[in-house]
Amino acid sequence: MKDKLLLGGLGLIFFVLISFNSDAKNQLLLLGGGGEEVNATDTNGRPILGTIFDSELENLAQFVKKSPDWSTEISFNGGHSQTEKILDKNFSQENDFEFNKENYKKIISKYKQQIASNHFSSGDKILLVIDSHGALKGPSQQTHSVLMSSKTTNKRGESFYDLANIDELKSLVELANQKNVKIAIIDLSCYSGNTLEISNEQTCIISASGPMHPSFGNAPQTFTGKFAKSLQSGKNLEEIFLSARKNSSDASFPMISSPEGVLVQKKFYELLTPYLYFFDKLANGLTPYLDTITPELACKIQEDNKGLLVFISDLVKFSTFDPKINKEMSELKAYLEEYKALQDSMMEDMLQYKKEIANDITENLIFSSNGREVSVQESQKKLFAINFDHYIPYLEKRLRDAVTENDRYYDEYALNLALAQKKRYLEILQKNPSLQHLKVNIEKFDRQTEKTKEYANVIGEKARLVYDLLYNFEKERRNSQNACRDFVL
Repeated sequence: MKDKLLLGGLGLIFFVLISFNSDAKNQLLLLGGGGEEVNATDTNGRPILGTIFDSELENLAQFVKKSPDWSTEISFNGGHSQTEKILDKNFSQENDFEFNKENYKKIISKYKQQIASNHFSSGDKILLVIDSHGALKGPSQQTHSVLMSSKTTNKRGESFYDLANIDELKSLVELANQKNVKIAIIDLSCYSGNTLEISNEQTCIISASGPMHPSFGNAPQTFTGKFAKSLQSGKNLEEIFLSARKNSSDASFPMISSPEGVLVQKKFYELLTPYLYFFDKLANGLTPYLDTITPELACKIQEDNKGLLVFISDLVKFSTFDPKINKEMSELKAYLEEYKALQDSMMEDMLQYKKEIANDITENLIFSSNGREVSVQESQKKLFAINFDHYIPYLEKRLRDAVTENDRYYDEYALNLALAQKKRYLEILQKNPSLQHLKVNIEKFDRQTEKTKEYANVIGEKARLVYDLLYNFEKERRNSQNACRDFVL
């Protein structure tokens, strides 16, 4: 799966297709591969030769092979022999650039200039594919960002992957619209539902998940796997989307910018959102969500859950009788009720925990790391939330396995901080033995998180039937064209 970074992120395949007539130029532009460490090793210390984008690259390569009239341009992260082998074998290397800030801006500028100068004229197509890790929407963004292969180092010596802001594609979309150029964007990254914010009636945008949830890849049963494999000349984007969505199985919530999709997503996504969250070390959306719960918000969630169950029951009444549909709907309702009960228990523990451990009580931790003394402010709440029995051995192993000097520096810091946190936590418990029950509740909470991913995956899979029924109902009711149905590969 692609949700391997703290940013959440899966990866993104991002298609911008611009279409005109039968004598069109067909240009494929491939961007991405960001966020995948070069010289990385697995848990056994063996080098990682590929990236989590490789299966989508293979599927995209099959589309290119069967569509020889497409030219290619590539801006993709190297450093992984298996990935580079796929690129070298299947894509032209004539125009091959690193996916970094400078090249991202140059590429957007180049294609805007070519559209403005009529290099691409009526009938031409441009297919822009971005395959990278995605981030949540930022405070000043309309869409969201994806990771590049380049990094920037701050004054403290910390290195972070550069981000490609998808907002910057809005001007490309608008120029294409002005020139009556058909444009479609397929964003398969984590949190890619945010990209629908730049859609309009002339533009088809498809995302691999909702604005608040990760997407998943590198597996044939996921939406990204199904979608990339379904790319085929003669098919339109709407039918590819609906087929891939219906037949995939994961905890994502793929979206489409058609009027039918927008209406269904508005009705369904918010109600389903809590039950697509799950706990995972690499993509944890559940505990941040639970951490925002107040008693007032808990009441709203309760009402929303009742509304969701009624919504599903009503849909069964209005759908054509089908034993399979009734069975799937009954199972979906049962899983929703079970997961709601589990989340309720976790919410109660967290609310009690917040009540007894005040956020405004901070502890000043002083410790040594990398030859210097460090002072850090930590809340008591955080100290009680850490499972030191698991966390410290994990950090010790990371430090032992560190490859670069930079990795060793940060892993040593993280380990020394954790040891200082544990020391202060034990001091607090010694002074306040009555707080010991909170640790017991946290251990119970940790055990409960182990079940959440299975619930989210099953709910995500079974909810696809609800989406498909609603979408087809709206499609029949509207009986009109849309930009995604009009866009034929």
